[in-house]
Amino acid sequence: MQCGVLGKQWGPHFDRVFADLNSENRLKIALKMPRLSKVEGEVLAKNIVHFFENSADRVTSKAVHHFVAEGYRERTIRSILSRYLKEGRVTQKQRGGRPATVCTQKVVRKAQNFLDENPNISIRCLADKLKIAKSTVSDLKRLKLGYCTKTAVTAPKYQGTQAARAKTGCRKIYRNLLLKNKGSIIVMDDETYVPLDPEQIPGAKFYHEHPDKPIAEKYKVKSKEKFPKKFLVWQCIDENGHVSKPFISMGTINAQTYKVQCLQKRLLPFLRKHNIKEKALFWPDLATSHYAGAVVDFLRKHKIRYVTKLDNAPNVPQARPIERYWDFCKQEYKRRGKQATGLTDFTRMWRSISRKVAQKSAKTLMKNVRGKLRAVAYKSVYAPLRISKT
Repeated sequence: MQCGVLGKQWGPHFDRVFADLNSENRLKIALKMPRLSKVEGEVLAKNIVHFFENSADRVTSKAVHHFVAEGYRERTIRSILSRYLKEGRVTQKQRGGRPATVCTQKVVRKAQNFLDENPNISIRCLADKLKIAKSTVSDLKRLKLGYCTKTAVTAPKYQGTQAARAKTGCRKIYRNLLLKNKGSIIVMDDETYVPLDPEQIPGAKFYHEHPDKPIAEKYKVKSKEKFPKKFLVWQCIDENGHVSKPFISMGTINAQTYKVQCLQKRLLPFLRKHNIKEKALFWPDLATSHYAGAVVDFLRKHKIRYVTKLDNAPNVPQARPIERYWDFCKQEYKRRGKQATGLTDFTRMWRSISRKVAQKSAKTLMKNVRGKLRAVAYKSVYAPLRISKT
């Protein structure tokens, strides 16, 4: 498209600005911007005036050049600046037309008060309180008030001083055990329970049906057992993305089982295999069996450096990527859809799943474990979750 055509359409100043832009920005401008809503137009006007006052030294041409480069029409930018300079207003005057009968100013103020008071309120509840339709509330919230809906992030719930102790523990691990010992490699372990039936693993279930080809009811429901049969799985993972052999049992884990089956038969050979025994910093969670006398004696006897119970951080799954590793393994087990016949069959299947997930995702999961520790230690217990602040 010729810039002269756009110049006639968008203003005489456009040709000079268009010639200064690179090809990528020319293409963006050549494609007509969609019409902005009232809220979007007000936000754009505020941004233009803010840039005009703070970055453009109140020079109109600088502000025009900047926002034309972002793809906005020159006529729009100049109109906003002209209104601001002549009338001192950033936004447009109230438009005329038929007066609102449902979304009156009183209703809009009440909706804003409800949303400010409880950001988690649902559209249904808000519609009941305002006594208007849900679709009207949805439009009011988005178009008149400018609110957008986002999904809350799942996070651990902290009781009492637990959040403060989590920050202190992560700070001790990061500063005293990692920074003061250059070359340390984090090794963390964990246990999880995996249902024998893959359908009992949490997650949405979908089905596809043609109007002319009805399917059986078993495909339309997600059955849930009251007391599903489960396997206990233990594994450890190091900072380089290496994963140990699993320990799988039908029961629970106690100090003796943890010492012999997990540490002696799996953790110690794992450290020796990857030649990281002297560099390893073993980071278990605060389960009682992990700090039993026999377990601590074993770690000291084999000179395995570990995070002591006093220095450990409670309830920080967001800083321990092995929790995400479990999620990937369980989803892979669910995806396969085949139920194990027993402990031996499940062990064989889990070893295959573990190898596949480790090769695909373990290194990526563990590459920023220090950053997560640092974020909890010096920012917030929720910092690794990257909750949007916009």
